[in-house]
Amino acid sequence: MVKHGPLKLIITMRYLLILFFGLLANSIFAQTLLEGYLKGVDEEPVAFASISNKSGKYGVISNIHGCFYLDQELFKDSVLVISCIGFQTQEIQLSRFVQYPIIVLEKKNYSIEEISIVSQKRKLIKVKDKGKVDATYKGAAGAEVITLVKGPADKTLNEITFFCRKQVEKAYVGIRIYAVNSLNQPGENLLQSEIVVPIKKGDTNITYNLINENILIPKKGLFVGIQFMGNPNVIDEQDCKKCNKFGPYVFYSNQFDEIRTYRTFFHNSFVKEKYPWKNTYLNLMCSYSYFN
Repeated sequence: MVKHGPLKLIITMRYLLILFFGLLANSIFAQTLLEGYLKGVDEEPVAFASISNKSGKYGVISNIHGCFYLDQELFKDSVLVISCIGFQTQEIQLSRFVQYPIIVLEKKNYSIEEISIVSQKRKLIKVKDKGKVDATYKGAAGAEVITLVKGPADKTLNEITFFCRKQVEKAYVGIRIYAVNSLNQPGENLLQSEIVVPIKKGDTNITYNLINENILIPKKGLFVGIQFMGNPNVIDEQDCKKCNKFGPYVFYSNQFDEIRTYRTFFHNSFVKEKYPWKNTYLNLMCSYSYFN
């Protein structure tokens, strides 16, 4: 007959207490989360949309199923701002969202200009960032980083590439392209739909071909960059905090003697990058090509 002493009983009680408080913590965490769902008028889920509070201080990205989860403590008494390229931006009181967590987004209408395509040979010009890598930047889901690129006016942008550390987890980024406004700062968004690029384990660059977007490079140039979108495979509240943890560390280079890079978080205004660093101006590293 095996006898169980007091020590065995103490260890068992400790284990049960740890298990109890762990389950209690998970229950409390789940109760502070609000689940929502985004869809279009066609009933299709809207993935990779931004959902933030009015100040743009807190926010999340909808996953590939159109679902998202909000921490009620961070968003209490807030107005939610829901935006996605290609859709009308909506503002909803949190109290209304709690009652009606399914949000329908309407498509945004764009005026489409007729484009004449002339059959002729065009020369592809590649512009490489030849600067030295001096820093890296990784933003939380919702953050954007963009940089100014220039070329001969009215040439068609073909491809853009950003460079990053070797990716260790699958992640997604959204491509961003903005016009240059009268203050030589980021202005109007030039894309008509969300462009999302997957980054696989082991990738060291983020490349996207834009030839079908028919984007002409103006005399002032264009701002191009990415929005960090985290891990879109989150499908339940237990994993929702993991969403922000996955994303690339993008490289900054010292090619130019001026600041060309801007950053923002959700719908906040763009701010100029805070570098120079050690008397060197650093910008988002970007190579691109266009048809001459």
